[in-house]
Amino acid sequence: MSGLINICAYGNDSESETDECEISALTVTELKRSRLPVPNLTHVPAVITDQHFDDPQLHRGRKRTFPHMRGNWTTFVYVKYPDKESLLLFANKLKTLLDVKDSHICDDFHLSLTKTLVLSYHTITPFTQSLKETLSDIESFYLGFNSIEIFCNEERTRTFIAIKADYFSNKSLSGIVRKIDSVLEEFRLEKFYDDPSFHVSLLWINGDQKEKLEAILEKLNNVFSQEVGKIIKSIVINKLSEEAAEARNKHFRLYRQEFARKFSRENCNRDIFNRLLLTSDLLLSSMRSVKSRKLNSFLPETIALLMPANPNEPGNSSESEDEHLSEKI
Repeated sequence: MSGLINICAYGNDSESETDECEISALTVTELKRSRLPVPNLTHVPAVITDQHFDDPQLHRGRKRTFPHMRGNWTTFVYVKYPDKESLLLFANKLKTLLDVKDSHICDDFHLSLTKTLVLSYHTITPFTQSLKETLSDIESFYLGFNSIEIFCNEERTRTFIAIKADYFSNKSLSGIVRKIDSVLEEFRLEKFYDDPSFHVSLLWINGDQKEKLEAILEKLNNVFSQEVGKIIKSIVINKLSEEAAEARNKHFRLYRQEFARKFSRENCNRDIFNRLLLTSDLLLSSMRSVKSRKLNSFLPETIALLMPANPNEPGNSSESEDEHLSEKI
């Protein structure tokens, strides 16, 4: 208002000044009286929620088994099979025997020890720490496989062709699962199955194709019996303590520099680990031939210094030494 009056003061004609000031005063009064309408916010939620739409076509037909929720993190505990190339070769061989369309090779080969778990962000660190402490005292064992089995998930949305763990591996894995279940109970998470069937999935197909695939299960197992021990080998599930790692640190450096392949980190670590296993075996270490060292003889001057003095020589007897000392006194 005061700004508009000051602007009117610059005019030359007194009448025009009066008219302009009256119009400006009316305009400002109208602006003060006119108010914007209050918006209707009844349809706006108090908390903003993200709506996630999942398209199965982007994931080769796979469907989400539980809805996406903001702030939730999915995870599971598993044993990873290290020789991925061998299982990939065997999976391609099995794929040629299938009469089912749209069969897919699994992205990674692992053996699950839990169901899919949903964690909140603040529970990730304590959950991981509890697992480390619980599994710190597990014993080493061999993981082997004895047959091919057909599995279907609980929702009947996917069918899997997998290799099943043998009896001795199943016994060791059951003990590990009991330890993990105690941690899951602590965090109020769903435990593993009561009677689990440990396996490594190789192929998967959309939908429930279990009955159709079981018709050719015998043929698949015949191929498995031919390849077991050649392509599919048992692996050692081992735990290396910190004390052992520190004690063999110098051997680790030596084997990495002199006896390991350098073109692949995975192959390099495999060579180091295999050599550590060989050198730590008592039976194999005792069979190793030890090279005989060639000892060099001492110099004559050194031998003369090491030889004891001849007691028959004059001046070397204890009596002469005592007489010599008494003369000095």
